[in-house]
Amino acid sequence: MKNILILFCFGIGLNAALSQGYNPQIDKKWDKVISHIETENWKDANKLIKALERSLPDSSEYDEMKWRLRYMYIFSLAGLLNINKLQKEEALNLARIYLDSVLVVPGHPFTRQRCSFGCFQTVEDNPKALYVGTGNRDRTQIFTTETFYFEDDLETEFLDSIEGKFIDVMVKLKSIEFAGISFPRFRIEFQFLDCNIYNGK
Repeated sequence: MKNILILFCFGIGLNAALSQGYNPQIDKKWDKVISHIETENWKDANKLIKALERSLPDSSEYDEMKWRLRYMYIFSLAGLLNINKLQKEEALNLARIYLDSVLVVPGHPFTRQRCSFGCFQTVEDNPKALYVGTGNRDRTQIFTTETFYFEDDLETEFLDSIEGKFIDVMVKLKSIEFAGISFPRFRIEFQFLDCNIYNGK
């Protein structure tokens, strides 16, 4: 557990909210992506995310933005799937281009209280995992179920220390499948790499 605590406390320093200042054109496109996601404009979000990722320079300065865009892309595919704008196999094939790639999952709070959407939860039968379910803004539709696997058990003392705090997680995408029939969604498994813990949204 000591190693996990070190990873959380002295990790790569992911920005809780990605700072801007790359250049005005990139900043403008990033703001537009966020706007499309917030308004659940999945079609335009999906197109702009991919275009922005392709346009970013091949420099470590842009790595974190690329990692975040990859997760946003998968989330936008889930949104398109939910409104029947993509077929299951097409959505899955597009998402799987990021298998074994690094992604950054945006901040969710951790809580032991019952939480169906947007909260990290412990996994009852696996002390080395956390779980989160995501969905639409009104929390009426499930988009993804995501499980995060750690190398070591997540001990009670550590879980107590992060109760109510938000966590951005750097991960490697290990698998992505379908779940659900009437309401299809992605079932995703991630390997934990690093993260940032912070208070507030």
